[in-house]
Amino acid sequence: MKLSDPSTGFRLPKTVLATIDSICAKQDLTRSQVFRRSIMEYLRSQNVPTITETNPSEPQREWFAGWREGARR
Repeated sequence: MKLSDPSTGFRLPKTVLATIDSICAKQDLTRSQVFRRSIMEYLRSQNVPTITETNPSEPQREWFAGWREGARR
């Protein structure tokens, strides 16, 4: 199975981005960090199991573990 590029793009209203930028400035975060943390929090609230460790026999999951690690920073 070939992995797709983990990059994702989407549009948000300028007012939402301004709010996110304000949070980023106050908490010394990047937009990407806020989005990753928000997505992980949403997945947890939906009781969606997430991968915390990689298994060499399952290379298709490696990207997700790395992405999640970035969400913790």
